[in-house]
Amino acid sequence: MVVRGTIGGLNVSTASGDVEADRIEGALNIKSASGDTRVQEVLGGVNVQTASGDIELEIVRGAANVNSASELLAVPTFSTSAPVLCLATIKVSGTAITQIYDTRTFTTSVKEFVTVPTTAVALGQLAQVDGAGVKQMATGATVGVNANVRGVVVATNGSTSASTPNAILAIGGPAFVKVTDAGGTAGQYVENSTGTAGYATTSATGSTAIYGNLGLARNTTVATATCTATPNAANCIGSTYVDVMPR
Repeated sequence: MVVRGTIGGLNVSTASGDVEADRIEGALNIKSASGDTRVQEVLGGVNVQTASGDIELEIVRGAANVNSASELLAVPTFSTSAPVLCLATIKVSGTAITQIYDTRTFTTSVKEFVTVPTTAVALGQLAQVDGAGVKQMATGATVGVNANVRGVVVATNGSTSASTPNAILAIGGPAFVKVTDAGGTAGQYVENSTGTAGYATTSATGSTAIYGNLGLARNTTVATATCTATPNAANCIGSTYVDVMPR
């Protein structure tokens, strides 16, 4: 569906198919199993629910509720010469914010281009290397059991490639890494979690694996219960600020 010019509002429910519009003066409501959504400007509220598909909303004047089943969707267009960096990614459930993950990067951090050949990585995830290339940090039976920590994903195209650079990692200096609920404690070592691939947690005792931790956490995250009760940026932070120094 393609709508050009200015319209009052748009309500779409589709199993599959792209939705594209220029300017919507009222509300935008889309429910889709698969398909891309691209809208230049929405003056009213936005409610987009999708299981699979890219979501691009250039300007939103009202409240926005965008619920995607995958954090690999709606990432900025990837470019090795001019990568676009995100400030944050947000998890929602219905109309409630459940977690805000800070994914900012810094000009002072050391970065490298990498190829991700198998499982695609998402912004802010902890990454490790193996014989094939870079991948999400695997979970383990215990915290810190996995080796070969490389860095934090700060840019990605959300897909895989065996030969073409498709992600950028921060491998030294300041960065934010996504952690599991209440999984970040200031002053502790940042290591693999036991529950979610690509997400970190912290431990008071450093890993004995070779390059088993990313460095030391500089802030403490909060529990999801606090976020659910009062959803705001202070209560819903889900990333740990870390001085990246794999060891």
